[in-house]
Amino acid sequence: MAASKALSIVNEVLANQASFKPAARDLEKLAPDSPATHALIDAFRDGRAPAWMVAHLLGCIGHDEGCPVVREILVSAPGSLAESYAGVALAKMRGNRAIDDLTTLLTEAPHKASREGAAYGLQHLGGPAAVRAIAAAGRDGHIQPKVAASILGALSSSSELLRELLDSGLERGLLIATWSIEFRESAPDRSLQPLTTQETRELVDAFRRSLEHHGGALSKARLRRVHQWIARHGGG
Repeated sequence: MAASKALSIVNEVLANQASFKPAARDLEKLAPDSPATHALIDAFRDGRAPAWMVAHLLGCIGHDEGCPVVREILVSAPGSLAESYAGVALAKMRGNRAIDDLTTLLTEAPHKASREGAAYGLQHLGGPAAVRAIAAAGRDGHIQPKVAASILGALSSSSELLRELLDSGLERGLLIATWSIEFRESAPDRSLQPLTTQETRELVDAFRRSLEHHGGALSKARLRRVHQWIARHGGG
């Protein structure tokens, strides 16, 4: 029996790993394929393929039989960005069925790299529940504040959520909100939901309150940029 197209692509990339990018694009265009999935799993088990590539390509193939291995890679945190690939791969393979598992891993996975990989998976899925889970994980120290901020900025987090972070009484809340605003300001071409005049005014007030208590958490350059943002949007 002739090999499926997906299996042929996998065999080619296993022979020449430098071709993984075009292979990934081609695999995403095909239906989920069990033989291709198991060829990658076997290559991972016997050390012929690195964890990051296996996670990425299993996500592109999208067959449910690859989910346990992708989750294993995410939790074990083997490095080389494998965790980030694995989190996104789980989201691609399982869709909204992955939300509960990724949300749990976001706070309970034993390694920070695994928790941040779960955050990238939730970013891929998007939606209010994912945004709030990522914000809480950053605020509470489960993931780096800068990772949380970059994701929240990309997902166009609401002004209400940013105000909650600023009013949390935690330095991490101020850091996340500051970096999220900087992301918005530096990426005007992105399709980010604009803030209304009222939302901006309320956000300015929240920044002022937070800076009174935690302004020392920011570098001098970042503190200056925050004050410039306040001056542009709220005066003073």
